[in-house]
This record gives sequence, structure tokens and C-alpha cells, in this order.
Amino acid sequence: MRIERAEIVLRARGRFDLRATVLSHRYHELAPFRWRDGARPVLERPEQLADDSVHLLRIRPAPRGAVLEVTGRDAREIEVLAPLAARVRSALALDVDLAKFHRACARDPLLRPVVRLGLGRMLRGTTVFEDVVKVLATSNTTWAHAVRSVNRLVAFGRRCPALPDLRAFPSPAALASISVRRLRDDTGLGYRAAWIRGLARDVVAGRRDLEAIVRLPGPEAARMIGAVPGIGRVGTAWLLLLLGHHDQPILDGVTRSFTRRALGDDDTALDQRLRRWRPWRGLALSLAYRASDRAARSQLSSYRSREGRARRAGRR
Repeated sequence: MRIERAEIVLRARGRFDLRATVLSHRYHELAPFRWRDGARPVLERPEQLADDSVHLLRIRPAPRGAVLEVTGRDAREIEVLAPLAARVRSALALDVDLAKFHRACARDPLLRPVVRLGLGRMLRGTTVFEDVVKVLATSNTTWAHAVRSVNRLVAFGRRCPALPDLRAFPSPAALASISVRRLRDDTGLGYRAAWIRGLARDVVAGRRDLEAIVRLPGPEAARMIGAVPGIGRVGTAWLLLLLGHHDQPILDGVTRSFTRRALGDDDTALDQRLRRWRPWRGLALSLAYRASDRAARSQLSSYRSREGRARRAGRR
């Protein structure tokens, strides 16, 4: 097997900030992602292709986009590099133009921190199957437990030859072949294990084409997502947001608590704000909540301040 390394620059449509995209929510804490923050941040993940080969992906910031470094079998071949680049473009939402959204944010005091912190794009997985499984695994549980369960779930994925301690997200075929009992006991997923295995079996049998959802308009995508056993109203809203349908607000308990702090207990103020935020209600509400998180705001602000000082020093 010939292990090669290749690099490609992925240009973004409009303003792009890798750190802000990764930290837009806590998705980067779920395997197989591995985020290394600092002066030279890197997002890593192993990725399995259709031929079952697994490649190590490293993504670094670049002017107006990101650099994708691929390490694995025949990594320099276009048949390998092209599909991996396409998956990363999708995961980082590089083809989304958020200029109008940012202009709208600048006019709203609650959303101005979103612009200042560079937020806008939402990190997602490289397949719809991965995103749906993660929403199922993280429903009705604590975040810490969800992270542990997903990390154990990824242990069923194929090992990465370039970095053997990492594994790719398991394919539908891999999860369909595992008994519900083993999946439940080995991961701590509890009753969610049956949903995930059932979903994997449906995908393998051709009864459910999840990847087709990305080509559907919002209402049809919502119906198809909502038909997945275990995906409720909040899960549907999250998946629509990850897949680029930005107008469906996520009104779960955490978000409700945030809006009460920011806007008061009167739902009228929230309804007025949501009407004003169309057609980005879901994106605006989610990022306003994220920008209000002290830890996330501190992490984003500190590095943006350093980068700004470095740029100004370079111009002297």
C-alpha cells in the first residue's frame, strides 16, 4: 500500500474563519473530529471512502479559505482527493455566502457579537448519516455522556493507517452488522442503540436515502428527517440547520433559558425578534446563544485579538 500526502487549497465563498466555524457549536468535541487550537489551529479527522480506504484529513486556516492535507493510500490521485475535498467543503459550509446574514446581524444589538466573533458557518459531519446518528446519540442526555457514547461508537469504525490511534466514523454497513445489545452495552447509548442500528439497516437495505436530503428544499427535507425513528422536533431543527436550512429556530430548553435572559419572559419579544431575523431565524438564534457563552466568547476573542495585532504589526 502506497501512503502519500497531498495538499489542496479550498476557497470559501465570502468571509471564512476556520476557528469560528469549528467553535460555532460543540460538534468538534465528537469523534472522529479532533481539534487542536492555538496559534496554528488544526482540525483533524480520519475519513473512509467507498473503497473502504481510510485517509487522515488535516485542515488548517488559509487566506479566504482552508488548506486540506490528505495522508493515505494514493492521496495524490484525483479519484481520492476530489471526493475528500468535496466532503470537507460541505462539512465547513465553504459554499455558503453569509454576507447578507452578517449585514442583518450588524443592525441587531443581540447579534452584533456574532459578526465580531466571525461566526456564521456551522461545522457538520461529512455525511448526512453521520449527522443523523450524532443527533440521535446526543438526544435526551447530558453532553458529557453524549461525547463518551459517540467516542465509543466510533471505535467500531475502520482504523486510520496514517494515525492508527484514530478511527473513521463507522459506515452504515459496520453499524448494521452489530447487535443492538452489543451496541448498547459497548457505547452506553441505551435505548438510542436500537434507533441507530435500525437506521443503519435501513440505509444498507436502500429503504432510506439520507444523502438525498441535501438536495431537497426545506419542507421536504424536514419531512424526510422527521420520518427517522427517534428524531423529534428539536432534532429535526438541528439537522436542518446543519444542512444549510437556516430559518428553522431550535427552541429547546437551553435556548429558551437564553432568550428569557436576553429578552425577558414575554414570548412576544422573542416572536418579534424571530420575525425580524427571517430567513435566518435558526442560525441567528443558535449563534446568538453561542456568542453569549463566556468560554466560547473568550476563546474566539483572544485569538482574534492576537491575529489583529499581528496583522497590524505586519503593516508597519
